[in-house]
Amino acid sequence: MISAKFNKDSNYAIAPGLWQWDYGQILQVSGTGITENIEIHFSLSVVGGEAEVLIAVYDDETDSLRVHIPGHFLVKTSSTDYRLYAFIYVNNGTDGETIYKIILPIKARPKPIDYDDTADDAFNATLAEAVQQVNDAKESAQTSASEARQSADEAFESANRSSELAEEIESQVAVAVSSAESAANSATQASESASNANQSANNASSSANSAGQSATSAQTSASQASASAGTANAAATSASASAASAYADAERAEQAAATSGYLWFYIEDGKLYMDRTANTQVDFFMRDGKLYVEERA
Repeated sequence: MISAKFNKDSNYAIAPGLWQWDYGQILQVSGTGITENIEIHFSLSVVGGEAEVLIAVYDDETDSLRVHIPGHFLVKTSSTDYRLYAFIYVNNGTDGETIYKIILPIKARPKPIDYDDTADDAFNATLAEAVQQVNDAKESAQTSASEARQSADEAFESANRSSELAEEIESQVAVAVSSAESAANSATQASESASNANQSANNASSSANSAGQSATSAQTSASQASASAGTANAAATSASASAASAYADAERAEQAAATSGYLWFYIEDGKLYMDRTANTQVDFFMRDGKLYVEERA
């Protein structure tokens, strides 16, 4: 097996190890980073002429490309060393591009007497059949992979729909829980409002009772006040009557004081005299040998 390895800084490589009259040789290429749609173009000329096109197979175990080196390039009649060139070409059906070049030095030597010119053709046919089988297996694998990818995409889409449905259900559950909590809060507030209303009603009832008691007390007080007013009115009437009577008594007393007075008699020089302090009119008369004095009415 002839190996060629590329690094990231170069687009050509040298793969030594070929001798003139070899056959059944495999070229292994690594470091290209490509895995499909790969052609290897072989030619003894670096420019001009034509190149033989072979399909390379990707080996994922070694991460390398493999292709059979055509034996007829190794049976050139030459007494000196020469070169075989391999161009790595990517052909995706819509465009093609040469990306790497490999130089395969071939050392000249004498031709073996019993050399079989058909041995490489038989090997090439066997290899071509193997390559075809590999390609068929690869195509089948790609088809299976495509179907599996499609199934995975459908499963992923279904999972996404399920996830979206789950999220929607979760959102609806969250809304329902929130609504239930709001309803519970509203019920609690309603219960508190009812309790407050009941307390207010009790307070109003107590106030009404107190107001009734106050009204009763006020009525009693009013009755008592009315009675007191009646008593006071009676007392006032009595006082007025007493005042009127006193006024009358005062007038009579004043009149009596104006008309009343004292009378006194005395004897002086054998004569009887009378004196008075008011304008009182009196009458004198004799009865039974006695002198009487009487105030006129």
